[in-house]
Amino acid sequence: MEIDNKLERIKKKIYSFFRHAKPIGSLAIGEKSLILMFADKKGKILTKEISLDSLDRGNISQALKKIKKEIGRLLPSFIVSLLPGKSFIRVFEFPMVADKEQIEGAMKLAVSTLPVPESEIYTDWMPLENEKLKKKETVLGMNKKEEVDYYLKIFEEIGISSIAIETHIWSFGRFLEEGDKITIVVADYSDSIVFAIYDGQIPYFQFDLPKEIYATDAERIKAIEHFTRRLIHFVSAENNQIRQVDSVIIPNNEELKEILQKKISEVKFEAKFFSAEKGS
Repeated sequence: MEIDNKLERIKKKIYSFFRHAKPIGSLAIGEKSLILMFADKKGKILTKEISLDSLDRGNISQALKKIKKEIGRLLPSFIVSLLPGKSFIRVFEFPMVADKEQIEGAMKLAVSTLPVPESEIYTDWMPLENEKLKKKETVLGMNKKEEVDYYLKIFEEIGISSIAIETHIWSFGRFLEEGDKITIVVADYSDSIVFAIYDGQIPYFQFDLPKEIYATDAERIKAIEHFTRRLIHFVSAENNQIRQVDSVIIPNNEELKEILQKKISEVKFEAKFFSAEKGS
C-alpha cells in the first residue's frame, strides 16, 4: 500500500508539471532512442519511445517529424534532457546573510574558472535555501554549446519549441522524493559510468568514469563498486556532518543492482526503470 501511494504521488507531481501554465512535455535523448513523455487533455500521462540507429541529424529529424505529426497541438513545447557526458554540476554554499548580488558575483567568478572556456559553454544556476542547515546553496550547471546547439538547430528546422535544456542527471531528480534524503544514482552508459549524489531532488555532485578506465566487464563492476563505496563515505564524512545515504539507484539495470547489493550490503539498492512504450 505504501508503494502504491508513493507511485500515485509521483504521478500527480509529474502530471502537474506537464500541465503547468501551458502543456509541457519532456523529450529525453538516449544513446539510441528518443523518449517522449507528456499529458493529454484527459490527464493521462503518455509515453513514447522511438529507437534510432544513431543520433545523427537525419535520424533525429525524421523521428521528431513523426512525433510532431502524431501529437500535433497536444505538445506546444518541451524540456529536453541530454546525455550527461557533456555537462558539469557543482553546488556552492553561502551563509544565510548572503544577498543576491553576492551570490551572482560568486557564480560569475566560478564560471570563469571552469575547465572549459567560457565561450564554449552555456551556464545556469539555481539558488536553494536550506533552513535545516541554516545556509544558502546555489547549484551551478553547464552544458557544452556545441552539444546544445546541435539539437536546437534540428528543433528550429522542424518548428518544435524547446523551453529548457537539462541532462539525464537533472531529469532523474524529478523521480526522487522531495525532502533531504541523500540518494546516489549510478547510470551505466556505453561510453561511461555516471555517478551522481542527490540531496532530495537536487543533484549535488556528478562524476563521470570514462570507458577507457576499464577494459573488461569484471573491471567495470570493480570500478563501480569502488567508486560507489567512496561516494557513500564522502557523504557520511562531508563537513563533519553525519549524512547517511538513503539508497543507491541503478537506472534500468536490475542485474547490476543485484551484483552491487551483494557486494555492498550496508545500503539499499534499487533498480528504477525509466522507460516508455516503444514506437516504430
